[in-house]
Amino acid sequence: MHNLVNNKMNVSISKDDILQRFNVAFGYNAMKVAARFIELPSYSDTDSSYANMFFENRKTGKQFNFGVTKLGGKAKMLKNGIFLAPPPLVDFKRAKHVVTTDVDRSNHTVIENFGNKAYKFSMRGLLIDMNEHHYPEQQLKKVHDMFQQDGTYKIASDIFKNLEIYEVFFDNIKFDFVEGFVDTIKFNISGMSVETVDFIV
Repeated sequence: MHNLVNNKMNVSISKDDILQRFNVAFGYNAMKVAARFIELPSYSDTDSSYANMFFENRKTGKQFNFGVTKLGGKAKMLKNGIFLAPPPLVDFKRAKHVVTTDVDRSNHTVIENFGNKAYKFSMRGLLIDMNEHHYPEQQLKKVHDMFQQDGTYKIASDIFKNLEIYEVFFDNIKFDFVEGFVDTIKFNISGMSVETVDFIV
């Protein structure tokens, strides 16, 4: 999927601006994580491409990508819908299909494991108008469109790949304004991993 990304144009991102927004939106710890993504000098030897995420809708073929790239020694975010936002902060959780049965008149419990449930994940990120510093209308519309699409998404991402997740379905989305920054909207998208044969539209 990476070869479908067209790096036609790019626009510099102020690392201080992004870190300040992450701090206000998600707190100090999230800001420290974000520093790795946009390659501050203290992380100059760290390749942040592992955090980039490329989503392609299986039904429509539409692509929605999150990330940064390093050009000329500076962190940059591509415009024109290539990278619509910096890499989101992602968390994962997974459970097992388990049935427990207490053994009568004893202190024992029988545990039956019927395999793993799907991964559930949450992506928290920022939509920022880095050009005019106005309300990020276009970015908001694109993320809204991403959620509205039917079906599942193929995903190209080192993080998801390491967890053997290659396709996902989004089931919840939330938007919030970030106090003090008219050009920034916070988003939270949750979803689950899917196996194609198990998903019915």
